Amino acid sequence: MKEQKENSTNWWPLILLSLLIVIIWIFSHPLLKMIPGLEDWNKIGVFGDSFGAVNALFSGLAFAGLIYTINMQRQELKLQREELRMARNELKGQKEEFKIQNDTLKT
Repeated sequence: MKEQKENSTNWWPLILLSLLIVIIWIFSHPLLKMIPGLEDWNKIGVFGDSFGAVNALFSGLAFAGLIYTINMQRQELKLQREELRMARNELKGQKEEFKIQNDTLKT
């Protein structure tokens, strides 16, 4: 019960951040119109183009995050396979013990 509560609270920062980004996006046009010297659409376009390098930076960071996530998942799967192998070995040992116990009880 406690684990479910902890997992559900982890999504709130992401939801709030997403909502904040959407709100900023909605109000970006009126905010740009308030900046002196950017009343014309052409000037707003040039102003927006100046952030192209920042866009490339965030795209690169997102790609690096994706690679890091894939690597973490690969390591987790490796650990899970090892744990399953150990569980199989343990179950094999238990099976042999049960067989010995069964033979002992028959005699």
